[in-house]
Amino acid sequence: MRCFQGQTILQVAKNQDFTTVIVPNIQTSAITENLLQPTFDERTAKFLQKENIAFDDPESVTFETNVYQYLSKHYDDNSQFWVDENGFLIAYEFVQAKDKIWTVRLESTR
Repeated sequence: MRCFQGQTILQVAKNQDFTTVIVPNIQTSAITENLLQPTFDERTAKFLQKENIAFDDPESVTFETNVYQYLSKHYDDNSQFWVDENGFLIAYEFVQAKDKIWTVRLESTR
């Protein structure tokens, strides 16, 4: 599901300001009816740099990516998102809490 966030990051970066986006509610809650409910969130994105990243799959594919900060109430300036030339989110890393760091990468191109 998050691989498609790349297009959202690109559009938000074009605005160069906070933009309202619709995201699914994935917050931990005892009320399961709220799970995946559409919610509004203010976000901004900033281009940081170009970077080639490679994955350890049998094809040894290297992606040319643009790295962005994607800021919201859930992502701070320690967060980075790698978006490829097709607008797909290839990898991301964000700090949820001091002891919770998410590092997510595409494993294969198949």
